Amino acid sequence: MSTTGVVIGAGDRGYDAYATLLLEEPDLGRIVGVADPDDGRRARFAERYSLESSECYPGWDELFAKPR
Repeated sequence: MSTTGVVIGAGDRGYDAYATLLLEEPDLGRIVGVADPDDGRRARFAERYSLESSECYPGWDELFAKPR
């Protein structure tokens, strides 16, 4: 079973640093969601990491309100 995780904050660190590691090392796990209040950053993140719109949230509280 592989590890899954979400990224809270799709700015420079979330987008370029932390999440990029999983693109470079896919055996470490995969991203299954993102939370960021900025529509543009969420869309850019979703495109780069192949997330569906249902996996993108405007805030961490909406993300964690979703059942696993």
